[in-house]
Amino acid sequence: MISEETHYEDDIFNTINQNPCANLISEEETHYKDLIFNKISQNSRAFSDKNWLHSNFHSLITNPHLLIQVLYALREKPRLALKLFRHVEAQPGFIGSEFVFVVMVGILVESNLTSSGYWVIERMIGSGLDGVVVDVLIGGNVGDGNVKGDDVLTRMLDLLLWVYTKKSMIDQCLMVFDKMLRNGLLPDVQNCNRILKILRNKGLVDKVKELYRLMGELGIKPTVVTYNTMLGSFCKDGEVQKAEQLFFEMQKRMCYPNDVTYNVLINGLSKIGKLEKAKEFIAEMLSLGLKVSVYTYNPLICGYCTKGLFIDAFSLAEEMNIVPNIITFNTLIDGFCRLGDLEVAEQLKEKMMCQGIRPDVVTYTTLTNGSSKVGNLPKALEFFNEMLRMGLKPDRYAFTALIVNVLKRGDLKMAFDLQEEIENEYPADLITYNIFIHGLCKLCSFERAEQLLQQMSRSGLVPDVITYTSIIHTYLERGHLDKGRNVFSEILSEGLIPSVVTYTVLIHAHARQRRLDIAYSYFSEMQEKSIQPNVVTYNALINGLCRERRMNQAFKYFAEMEKNGVNPNKYTYTILINEYCNIGNWPVALRLYKQMLDRKIEPDSCTHSLMLKKLGKDCKLHAVKCLESLIQSNEVI
Repeated sequence: MISEETHYEDDIFNTINQNPCANLISEEETHYKDLIFNKISQNSRAFSDKNWLHSNFHSLITNPHLLIQVLYALREKPRLALKLFRHVEAQPGFIGSEFVFVVMVGILVESNLTSSGYWVIERMIGSGLDGVVVDVLIGGNVGDGNVKGDDVLTRMLDLLLWVYTKKSMIDQCLMVFDKMLRNGLLPDVQNCNRILKILRNKGLVDKVKELYRLMGELGIKPTVVTYNTMLGSFCKDGEVQKAEQLFFEMQKRMCYPNDVTYNVLINGLSKIGKLEKAKEFIAEMLSLGLKVSVYTYNPLICGYCTKGLFIDAFSLAEEMNIVPNIITFNTLIDGFCRLGDLEVAEQLKEKMMCQGIRPDVVTYTTLTNGSSKVGNLPKALEFFNEMLRMGLKPDRYAFTALIVNVLKRGDLKMAFDLQEEIENEYPADLITYNIFIHGLCKLCSFERAEQLLQQMSRSGLVPDVITYTSIIHTYLERGHLDKGRNVFSEILSEGLIPSVVTYTVLIHAHARQRRLDIAYSYFSEMQEKSIQPNVVTYNALINGLCRERRMNQAFKYFAEMEKNGVNPNKYTYTILINEYCNIGNWPVALRLYKQMLDRKIEPDSCTHSLMLKKLGKDCKLHAVKCLESLIQSNEVI
């Protein structure tokens, strides 16, 4: 015996495929169709008459099979079918089914009423029937052979994909995409682009590459949007070289880049420091007559600032014949604040205001930090108060940054007053407590720091390894090695994992106090726990060994750090050079100095003075000439 549900499916597939042999019209359906057409001919706003709707169509609310048949009877008037569906679907007690939604979407898609179909699919997703609908559509299409039906089904699935992408429902997107491919239905390239964008934004680089590969295999021709998305994905993942290769590939395929293409590449190149190459692309854009905007220049300006080339950044901003935006100004202001040139930074703020660009929280936070870092706390507070007068609401970062700088200046009262001021808006969190504890420890206010620790616990916050490391570091700096070790034991008893910084401060303090046995034990312990020493850790141990004139062991750790992928820095070499000069082994010191130059590590005045300190006047003159010769030969290379 054939079930009623099977009849539903047959009806639906006939509806979608427009099978001329299907004979779905019954007397009941004709009744509803005539009722609607007659009423509409008398009153075009009939569907606004709730009494008429309720009295005539109540049976459709609880009978999905009948509703399907009536909708199908109205297929040549899709807007009327939609009005009926809207009314019935909105009624209390509505009994819907996946088949009702399939029929309604199919009617709308076939009539190219995409936006209405979008709304129906949203309702379908809200009812939780979308997964079943996909199986109904795919299952009904297999082996159908009807070209028109295949087209409608593909468009219906494409519309469902579009809704999924708009809602960033990536798992559902991939599920529909996969089922379409398995059944020989090709998604629209626009949907492929939308899925690529979602995957890129979520950082799923491998899936981006896989989808792009599938598009090529299936013959889905990429558009400029496809390429721009792929370029963005490569650049976001730091694979700028691959992005450049794809850029040339798209041109070979006669897909010409637009301004977005170039902007993506310029941004990627600027982030990895390839500034000259980024400038070449800007020049290329101009030669092609493409739109060069402030969004083109901003990444390059930021790139110059990141490299410390603030004058170049400023010159580029002056050269561009485009009105800078707030990002441009904030980038330059940050650059000059880092350079310590607060005067130029403030002039830039005034300039942006003259151009009608209102400074934001980022602008003022940058200026506040910049002023604090050069020791001008009154100016920092002036900027902070100006931000408040402008009606801007400082975020937690702005307040926290100011508190950090106030603590550095030793003004505990002001720091606590600031925290009290923002307590309602931004209650103290773990970061806030760590900042205060670190500041109090630096000022040797251990009793106050201990009170804050207790307050943390009462607030339900648990001190972390950063909290304890601040306390350990302060004890060790004051020579209280036992107290520092006791706090370290407390870390372990709390089940916390010490960081590389925790171990480094312990190694440094004990090596400095000639307690190399304990320094060694901490160094071994951290490696046993798979906490890799960094260059500062090695420098601390090497420095302690050099002070004890244990040069063979110092050199052993110097070699070990390189073997473990930790590159020595200026301080590593200076520590070793200093001690070899102290023991009169100038040839080894000179060899280390040359190695520094070969590795492009620039010695400073301290390195030079240490090399020359034990030499007599005549030897010193000879040594200076020797060093100058090494520097010059290295510059030639």
